[in-house]
Parts: sequence; structure tokens; C-alpha cells
Amino acid sequence: MINKKALATFFAKSVTLGISFLLVILTSRLWGAEGRGLIALIVADIAIISIISNIATGSSISYYTPKIGFNSLFPSSILFGFILVIISALGFSFFHGFHYFQFLFIVSILIAYLTMIMSFSVARENIKLYNLVTFLMPGLTIIFVLFLYYIVGYKNVENYFYAQYLAFGLILIYLFIMFTRKYKLKEIKLSLEATPKLLKYGVQNELSTFLQFLNNRLSYYFIAEYIGMAMLGVFSVAMSVSEAILILSRSLAIVQYSKVLNQSDQNKNIILTKQNVILCLIATSLLMLFLVFLPASIYNYIFGKGFINVKHYTILLFPGILILSVSNLWGNYFSAIGNLKVLKRKSALGLVVTLIFAILLVPKYNLTGACITMNLSYFTSSLYLFIHFLKDVKKYNR
Repeated sequence: MINKKALATFFAKSVTLGISFLLVILTSRLWGAEGRGLIALIVADIAIISIISNIATGSSISYYTPKIGFNSLFPSSILFGFILVIISALGFSFFHGFHYFQFLFIVSILIAYLTMIMSFSVARENIKLYNLVTFLMPGLTIIFVLFLYYIVGYKNVENYFYAQYLAFGLILIYLFIMFTRKYKLKEIKLSLEATPKLLKYGVQNELSTFLQFLNNRLSYYFIAEYIGMAMLGVFSVAMSVSEAILILSRSLAIVQYSKVLNQSDQNKNIILTKQNVILCLIATSLLMLFLVFLPASIYNYIFGKGFINVKHYTILLFPGILILSVSNLWGNYFSAIGNLKVLKRKSALGLVVTLIFAILLVPKYNLTGACITMNLSYFTSSLYLFIHFLKDVKKYNR
């Protein structure tokens, strides 16, 4: 049975997914396949920068808050989050001729500090705040995109990132005010003992996340280079549709991660993971069947001209998405118990597969090659994770 927090998270993520999907549809219709491709490429850069900044603001906060206390972690998270963002944004801007530094830096720093507060909330099992923020981020972005486009009259694709400034900035201000009211800032001080632990765990955990993200998005850069920005726009929409299926997996994973963090009985943690895996497989398969039988004309109508064959590429991605939905649960189990070596190795393995087959298949088979590449990567890395989960099952069932 799913507990109430998992159900609440699933509902919140369902609403958030709907809002996020509206954002994909809106940007596709306003700026076409090429504009959508540019957004997808810059958002991929921002996501990588966010993973790097998460070394100081992400899961390390969740992991060490119950053990050390947030007061000792807060200053280090603020300082090193800023340093990591500005260095990473400068690095990515170099490859774009410094055209997009402003977008990369401002959006990434806002996300970094939002992530810090959300990670603290997960550690305290305050899933409601986590759900609220994940809903507000795309929701307010849509509102500001429409405001800037139709009221202000700013119709350039850069409108999207200005809307994120406004949306993420307002959320951060709200959270900071709420945060300072609840926690005494006078008790917060830089801890020379906590800082190395925070960064060490962050590097280990986010390295796995970074490698996994490259598994998911490295193909974007190959598509942009070999096929063009418009085709990247089509592929990014197909990815958005297929990844929407991961909603249940991600909902279960957040609650599972929080529970395993605060529960020392490994046998119970394994049983919880098994139950979630079975439920996830059934629900994900049903969602896939629904999308398979949805007429292709509906996809074309929703996303507009230039997005023909989105359904075809979405279905090609389904096998890998199904195994990834389960892999997310195994991954959160290992992350919560602190076994980060397994996560790093499985992500590195998947990245090697992605790199090899992206080079071989994308230039020759275009988007079909990209879909095959992603499926092979997901299957390989998930199989590795499954083998190690079975080892834990045998170890703790003795």
C-alpha cells in the first residue's frame, strides 16, 4: 500500500506535470521547433550547472541535517553553492561565446538556493513544502511567459528565461521569509567540521547524478551538432512526453528516500523498495499503453507545426523509460543508505554506452539512433543497479 505522503506527492506531481507539460506546449507553439530546441539546449546547460551546485545545496543537506543539524550546514551551502554556480556558468558560457552567461548564472543560482531549502525540507520529512515549490516553479513560469509575451510584448525566445527570473526569484523570497521566521539565524555559524563532510558527500552523490544526467541529455548535444536545433526541438518534446511517465516513480522515490534516511532497519527498507518497484512497474505500463493508443494527430495538434513524428519517437523511448522508472527506486535506496559507489559506477557504465552509441548511431540514424542509444544506456545501467540490489536482498535476508 502507498502511504498518504506518497499519494499526496503523486497528486502534487501530477498537477506539476500537467503545468510543466503546458509549458512545453506553450514554448513549442510560441517559438516553434527551433526555439524549443534552443530552450532545451540552454536548460540542459542549466541542469548540469545545478547538479554541480548541488554538491553544496542538494542531497548532502538532506543526508547530514539529521546527523549534524542544519545550522552548521547553512553557511557552507550558501557560500559554496554560489562559487560552484559562477564557475560553472562561466565555463558553459565560453562554449556559447558568452551569449547566455546571464541566463545560465541567474537561473542556476536561484535553483541552487531553492534546492537547498527543499533538501532541508526532505530531511525533515516536510514533503508538503517540497511539493509546493515543485508546483510553483513551472506554474509561475507560465504566468510570466504569458505576461511578458502578450502584455509587455517581448516575443523573443529569451522571454522564457526572464520569466524564470521572476518566478524562481519570488518563490525564493517567500521561502527565505518563511525560513527566517521558523529558524533562528543567530544560531547559524560556519562549521569547519561540517563543511568537508557536506562537500565530500555532495561530490560523491552528485557525480553519480551528473553522469546519469549525461546519460539522459548527452544526445541533445549530438543532435544539435549533427542534425540541427529544429530536430533537437522535436526530440526534446518526445523526451518530455516519455519522461512524464516517470511521475509515479519519482513520487515514490522522494517519499522512499525520506523514509530510508530516517529508518535503520535495512530489511524494512528493502521490503519497501520491493513493494514500490512492483507498483511502479504496473502503473508505468498502464500509462504507456494509454499513450500508445493516443492518435498521432493529437500530438501534432497539441504541439503545432514542425512536431510531426513526436509520437513515433516517444514510443521508441518507452522500453528504456520503463526500466528507468524502476531504476529510480533502486537508486534512491542506495543513495539513502549512503552506498554511493554503486550509483557512480552504474552511471559511469551508462555514460560509456551513451557516448559510444551516440557517436555511432546519431549521425547515421538521426533521432532514431538517439532513441536506441538512450534505451541501451538505461538498460545497461539499470541491470548493474539491479544486480547490486539483489546482493543486498540476500545479505539482509539471512
